[in-house]
Amino acid sequence: MNFIRKKLKYLVGSALLVGCLTVSYGAFRTFKIGEMWDTFHDSSAHPWQRGWQFPLSWFMVWPGGHNYSRPAPVSWNTPHPVNSSASSYWIGAKPWTNEAGTTFPDGHVSEVGWWFWDDSKISIPRYIKKYTKRTHPEVYVDGKMISDLWPEAPGDEIDGNLVSDQMIENAVRTDIGVDILQKAYAFTNSNFDNLSVIDVTFTNTGNIDLDDDVELAGQTLTDVYISYSIRPTISRHGHNHAGGMGEWVQNEFSDYVGEEAGDPFRLMYAWDGDNKANNAFDDYGDPHPNYGAWLSSGFTGQLTLHADTDASNTADDLSQPASTRYEGFASAPSGSKAGNGIDKMYEFMTLGHKGGSWEADPNVAGHEPTWLGGDGMSDPNWHGENQINTHMVYGPFDLGPNEDYRVIFVRMINGLDRKTIHTEGLKWHAAITSGDTNSYTWTDPTTGTSYSGTLAKNHYLSTGRDSLFRDAQNVLDVLYANNMNVPDPPMSPSLFVKSSGGGIDVSWSDEPRTDPDPDTGVLDFEGYRLYRAVARWDSTNFEMVYEGTANEYLDTGVPAGVGAYYYVTAYDDGTQNTWGVKPGQKLESSRWWSYTTVPAYTLVKSESDLSQVDVIPNPYNIRAVDNQYPGDPNKLVFANLTPYAKIRVFTMTGDHVATIDHTDGSGQASWDQVSKDNQYIVSGVYIYYVEETDENGTPSGDTATGKFIVVR
Repeated sequence: MNFIRKKLKYLVGSALLVGCLTVSYGAFRTFKIGEMWDTFHDSSAHPWQRGWQFPLSWFMVWPGGHNYSRPAPVSWNTPHPVNSSASSYWIGAKPWTNEAGTTFPDGHVSEVGWWFWDDSKISIPRYIKKYTKRTHPEVYVDGKMISDLWPEAPGDEIDGNLVSDQMIENAVRTDIGVDILQKAYAFTNSNFDNLSVIDVTFTNTGNIDLDDDVELAGQTLTDVYISYSIRPTISRHGHNHAGGMGEWVQNEFSDYVGEEAGDPFRLMYAWDGDNKANNAFDDYGDPHPNYGAWLSSGFTGQLTLHADTDASNTADDLSQPASTRYEGFASAPSGSKAGNGIDKMYEFMTLGHKGGSWEADPNVAGHEPTWLGGDGMSDPNWHGENQINTHMVYGPFDLGPNEDYRVIFVRMINGLDRKTIHTEGLKWHAAITSGDTNSYTWTDPTTGTSYSGTLAKNHYLSTGRDSLFRDAQNVLDVLYANNMNVPDPPMSPSLFVKSSGGGIDVSWSDEPRTDPDPDTGVLDFEGYRLYRAVARWDSTNFEMVYEGTANEYLDTGVPAGVGAYYYVTAYDDGTQNTWGVKPGQKLESSRWWSYTTVPAYTLVKSESDLSQVDVIPNPYNIRAVDNQYPGDPNKLVFANLTPYAKIRVFTMTGDHVATIDHTDGSGQASWDQVSKDNQYIVSGVYIYYVEETDENGTPSGDTATGKFIVVR
């Protein structure tokens, strides 16, 4: 009876907890300080494909800041991140005895993660917390603070002794009686900002709920396997482009390096392949059908750094992970699906290595991997399954009461940069359009081998694998070898941007100048760099507009009416970088600490009266947006204004459409064509009525009227 009461209490409490988590989606923390943004849920998981319902930063995003949005993009400029859409831990033991004393000879598997909140396979979050080494800088545009707030949530802390720049810690309890303590680390050092290091300890507490009672006291878990399972999504932009089925559907490839003697590391990785089942053309890299950009250029992986030999031996077992699998969602067992019982899940974790898909084909000249291959060639390495999942499995080992097992691995990503995939994609698209794909060529700078056509594209894209492998080796040789202590760049300054006449005033705080290196205590500051882009804050077209020791700059290079975005960095002299990837390298603070997402403008001098009021462009034609205001496709400008004015827009029948308050003292005001009802206006002829005011909004008596045309 006591067991029944406790179980009822547990199920009711779990149902309430699950309901709260399902509705709120609130228990997340995110790294947004490097070129890979990474998000963690308090279940120890990563968000899955429902993530488009969440804030834009809630994914594994690469490159940082380039967020996915629905509906499917129509331009290469639309963001194209990698999204690791789902992850979970599987913890299995065989046999296993539950709280009621019933023994299951085929064992039990706990699925710990985003999907698995049902009563039979529940994971119970205990807490999630974020630490950062330095206080966050603040960013202001025209007096409004736009930077991320710190703390991200109550309980987050500043820890000046943190080995990394940020750390996310969370604890989870599972129904098998194993507690999970996960610590994830992120870095701003440019050699390690494409990854997160994840340090996980599994402890056999015997506690299966949040009270202090130990339900499975004294039970030794035998033949334990632990799997880190992930569905890597190469690019949701590529997934949605016209003519493609998507990286996470049918044409993703995976491989594992580490099962053969002499392999340099233990790395499971994935990439976009050629979807021969659905497309007649070679879509490796997902060339955009209209713009050519290679939307799926990344190689994403999980690198094992350490796995305990067993609970009594913390030495790294180089034979782990003992099993590496990549299977379609339909074929890989999961307790969340009917017909896939616990016994099948446990057996799946014991299957060993599946073998690689990056295989040389002796029938192809040069022994290129078959998926790189030529026209009309079959592709035996195509998985042919829906929604590929990868699994890194550690075990078997026994876990006695209160004993621990520790695993350290790295989530990482690299590939061709955003500018390259655009410029080369345009060349590739031009070759296709011309009917002569062989007119596109590429020469491997390492081997000197030249390629043309599809092979040129595919080999160029495949250099992302080399970049990922280089990063993996650097992690082992430098980051892990030094207990995750790598040379630190300077702290980031706060940034202040103000629209003004004659230019844009940009200034930043000066603390980095007097801030010593956190490792050595030596003052190694050398200077600041200010970068600017127009049209988009997540653009690749940032250019450095200032480098030096001053902490202010008047930017006179932005035309009036064009929005400008900035970020500022501090860099050191490299003298304290003695154990990094490149000793002596001058290290620069992250662009993502101090960046603007709101445009600033060069303001036009105001007029003394309203006699010359004009609307630009007039007519507005949506087909000509690329020739109007870059980055502001719906922008209309009311020009030649007095310092203060109220602008009202009406239809030809006199219906009030919108009111624009002009209060910045300049000679122009912009409007995004969104009505007072929060809808874009339709094609037609519109009337504007401008009334001069003082700075308090009091009319002065001077007015102007006119018409403009909108073609949408």
